[in-house]
Amino acid sequence: MKILVTGGCGFIGSNVVNQLVTEGHQVQVLDDLTSGKKKNIQSSLDNKNCQLKIGSITDLSLLTKIMKGYDLVIHEAANPDVRASLKSVYEDFNINVKGTINVLQAMIKNDVPKIIFASSGGTVYGETDVLPTPENQPLAPISHYGATKACCEQYLSSYSSLHDLEAISLRLG
Repeated sequence: MKILVTGGCGFIGSNVVNQLVTEGHQVQVLDDLTSGKKKNIQSSLDNKNCQLKIGSITDLSLLTKIMKGYDLVIHEAANPDVRASLKSVYEDFNINVKGTINVLQAMIKNDVPKIIFASSGGTVYGETDVLPTPENQPLAPISHYGATKACCEQYLSSYSSLHDLEAISLRLG
């Protein structure tokens, strides 16, 4: 399978990339290396089935160019710093929400049929006494980061309905 992994040099993304390459998939990683590190996927990059493109999901033109021919996008890219999101709400929105919309737009333009989105179970529910937290628990984010992740889930839902995309949101954490 040909897979694009955004944020593939981050902690979770790099583990996903390394596993996909081990399984024999053809993997393209897109990462701006703001918080991710190339060394996290170096062993995978030594394999001919893995390539790294340094760039951002905020660049729709770049996404549209590199998205051609993929079977699946695993979308891990985001501003991961919950505390920093409190001080830089616009930057957090631009990266997390607008970046996700860019990924979806590039998918539509290139007929990529499937996306797996890394959401955040630890932030979209807010403070809850219900543990383990079921997926039907009402969303009540208490941080800008959590709000962006919840917003992205809603965009995935609408794009899935409007454009016949297969979308899965994983509420990690």
